[in-house]
Amino acid sequence: MFEGEPDPALAAKLAVADVTRLDGDALVNYLRATHRLLAWVQALQLDAVTELAYRDDHDRRTDTVDEFAAAQLAAALTLSGWSADRLQSTALGLEHLPGTKAALRAGTLDLPRAQVIAEATMSLEEATARAVEDRVLPHAGQQTRAQLDRSLTRAVHALAPVTMVEQAQVAAEDRCTWLTHDGTGASTFAVRGPTHDVLRLHAAVDAVARTLELASGSLDQRRFDACTHVANAILDHPELPSTRFGSPGLVLLTTPGQPAELLGAGPVTDNVAARLIDDPHCRVVPATPAPKPPCQHEHDPGYSVPATTARHVILRDRTCRFPGCRQPAHRCDMDHTTPYPVGPTCACNLGALCRHHHRLKTLGGWKLEQPTPGHFTWTAPTGHHYRVAPDDEDAWPDTG
Repeated sequence: MFEGEPDPALAAKLAVADVTRLDGDALVNYLRATHRLLAWVQALQLDAVTELAYRDDHDRRTDTVDEFAAAQLAAALTLSGWSADRLQSTALGLEHLPGTKAALRAGTLDLPRAQVIAEATMSLEEATARAVEDRVLPHAGQQTRAQLDRSLTRAVHALAPVTMVEQAQVAAEDRCTWLTHDGTGASTFAVRGPTHDVLRLHAAVDAVARTLELASGSLDQRRFDACTHVANAILDHPELPSTRFGSPGLVLLTTPGQPAELLGAGPVTDNVAARLIDDPHCRVVPATPAPKPPCQHEHDPGYSVPATTARHVILRDRTCRFPGCRQPAHRCDMDHTTPYPVGPTCACNLGALCRHHHRLKTLGGWKLEQPTPGHFTWTAPTGHHYRVAPDDEDAWPDTG
């Protein structure tokens, strides 16, 4: 009933089917058909992503990937910068993997597995990448992602042993950490780098976890406690560099009648806020309602942004003002929306931009306006407009 290659005819058949009237066998076939159709649509999307990547800021087709193409992808699809980069990287990688791309278009392979293959072969010579693809592709659609990962690792070891050495060097160069917040009061701090170094970190945390006094909870919980124990010891060091909010650590924003927020993360519950107020590694910054941010046109401080104005903009913007970017504002540049000295060094002409999106504004053909303080309008090279408003329209921080 739902057989055949994914195409508009299959989409129409699925759209009119009443799933409540299908028996178990037909329902499973329906699900498989939607999975094939989704892969087909994703293949079409990747074709468009590839084409966009080769357009410059004058909409001309070039032979090189535009540096800021992923930013336009992020804004258009409401993606984070990381997700847009990965989608574009997958699209470009599949241009050299015709078998994987054909399997995606045929619906026998889904996008997550296609991404795994593209990422595992990205640093290989094209002929070697094709050889790895030929080895893993026949079974890829029937494997979990973890199984496919292992198959790819074995194939690369066998067919490109020298590349494994190069990939180890890349892992060292690309070492990084990142934070994600799920909005429920839980966050993830992740590390990525050479395997031996990550194992060393784990061994150290494990050792501390097993020696902490009055340790309680499972070993996994004690490992987490060990990380916070080490972090507090480091934050107690008197010679750490200061931030825009003073000593390093947490910044808790408090607004009357509203939940307290951790700068860069979001709201916290009242009981967590109560504990943080007494935490020596947390600074409490009040944010009181005001009709608009202070305007300092009559006092030109020059190009450099005064500390009080910077704090105000950070607390107003909270994150980089490019659509979808979640880089915390306190780690961003204080950008003059209209370049100084035509535009003043004032809250109404300043915005938090991470370094990448600051460069995008300067070099990437994008235009930025701030029609009212804290409200930003981006215009892409294609002419599309993207508006970014403050996270909280009603609360303006008191940064005095």
